[in-house]
Amino acid sequence: MDAGFIAAEARRLGMCQFASSVDEYGATVLHESAVARESLIRIFEHRLRRAKVRDDGAAVRLVDELLSAFRSAESSEIKLIHLQAGKMEVMLYGEECCERILAIVILSEGDA
Repeated sequence: MDAGFIAAEARRLGMCQFASSVDEYGATVLHESAVARESLIRIFEHRLRRAKVRDDGAAVRLVDELLSAFRSAESSEIKLIHLQAGKMEVMLYGEECCERILAIVILSEGDA
């Protein structure tokens, strides 16, 4: 996955701040792995239940959106890519089979 592809997919998903950070700094992959789609769905269903118990509306919305993206995946395996663009740390969830990023979660925006 090159920086141009990541920036283009970020724009497609409406993540313009992240896309501009990738354009400016490039993207450095910190860690990459693959997880079975059904396993990832079970993990996030558990996180959704915990967020509902805590009455954490922001977490419920985020996890709901991630679950929707995972369920719409064509592949049986989801690729997780932890990367850095400038001071911004991001987790990408994607499908290698059709070269598509399903979701982008900003973990840290670094120092403002």
